[in-house]
Amino acid sequence: TTQAMSNATERSALQRSTSEIGKLFSMFTSDTVKNLSHLWGNIMKYNAHKARADAGEAGYADMLKQDKAELGRSVRTLAITGVMMGLITQAFKYLFAKEEEEPEEKVKDLAIDVVSSTLNILPIVSDIADKLFLDYDMSLNVLDVANDTIESVGKGFKLTGKAISGQYVSAKDVTGAVVDITKSGLSLVGVPVAPIERTVTGLMRRFTPSVIYGYDAVFGNPAYTSDLKKAVESGDEALAEHILSSLYKNEMAGVYASEELEEVARLYSLTDADDKHYDVLPQKVAAEVNGVKLTRVQRRQFNATYSRASAEVVKLIGSAYYQDLSDEQRAKAIKNIYSLYYNRAASEVTDKEWTNAQAYAALTDNYSALFASQAFKSGLEATKDAQGKEVTVKEQNEAYLKSLGLSEGDYTVISYANGMRSKSNKAALLTYINSLSLSDDVKAQVAQTLGFEIKNGKVVEKTE
Repeated sequence: TTQAMSNATERSALQRSTSEIGKLFSMFTSDTVKNLSHLWGNIMKYNAHKARADAGEAGYADMLKQDKAELGRSVRTLAITGVMMGLITQAFKYLFAKEEEEPEEKVKDLAIDVVSSTLNILPIVSDIADKLFLDYDMSLNVLDVANDTIESVGKGFKLTGKAISGQYVSAKDVTGAVVDITKSGLSLVGVPVAPIERTVTGLMRRFTPSVIYGYDAVFGNPAYTSDLKKAVESGDEALAEHILSSLYKNEMAGVYASEELEEVARLYSLTDADDKHYDVLPQKVAAEVNGVKLTRVQRRQFNATYSRASAEVVKLIGSAYYQDLSDEQRAKAIKNIYSLYYNRAASEVTDKEWTNAQAYAALTDNYSALFASQAFKSGLEATKDAQGKEVTVKEQNEAYLKSLGLSEGDYTVISYANGMRSKSNKAALLTYINSLSLSDDVKAQVAQTLGFEIKNGKVVEKTE
């Protein structure tokens, strides 16, 4: 719904820009006004001559033929002018990177521009047509500037109130409010800020999109996934990397590494059997997590924990375990590391219940092997050996885990996490957990999450 509203807002802004361009040319193009005057004059002349011809006055019947020819020329000239203005509007849309992508939509958009540009020479009629067909309200510039100023100042006061009360206010919100107030103030005293901004940012959006992306992100809610998809599909590697960089700065406190961005961008550029991009991007940190609206202090704490995922992803990418994975499995392993740190941050800040991944991660520091092995298992299917004997997923998984060269403790934890939960394996895991120097709180969390219980300070199997 949010994305749909964003698209509708963008569409409305584009329509307004289209109409403004048309009106601008109509206002300063004297030929258009002359054409309208000629058309009106020819209509009045034809009506006057027809009335006299109908009254039987001599000579006026012959004049009507010439009047019709002149009237036809005026209509054709007006139509040609509308087409020309529509093409000019389309040219500006191209320059500002606002043109439609699909061919059929381009034709429809051009037709709307031609009609709108033609009607823009008619006062009042053009405003009514804009309301009926382009769906935006009639307005006066003076009132628009006043309304924008009041709205911007009100937003500034609202953000100030939130900050004073201790609620989280992002740097993006603050920057956007300051710029909006400044622009409204300058417009109020007659400085044409908006047209200049639209022209400069429009040209930059066409020719240097990666430069303007950060600017756009300040004043809107960027849809990183859809933006990244477009950049990847168009082959714009610079923009794709810039979008990823912006995503990490906004969602992970600016902590990231170039090799991480490069690998995530590469994996995201691939698609699965259903032509969907791999789910490899980190989760978005919303204003509300687990039903709790984050304060500034909570947000900083959340980001401090979440940002540590970057270093762990780099470690995973550089590990030998990673090399044995398919691209789809690699995407899953990276995504699971992001999820681990996101959920860990949520647990620290909002008391969210632990996930199984958090419990296993509390028992081993070899996250690369833990998540690589889980990703590897997700891609396994039963096969047959050279003799035609079936090799089950369990057997393949066990052979893979034994090939990793893990320590006894890591093997115990990681094999259990991968579903090897025989009675002997469970006993080995409990023995290992109790041999670790875990705090009482962590020990209790691990026991609760994995279905065990605490008795006499030790983690044991739960009894009915």
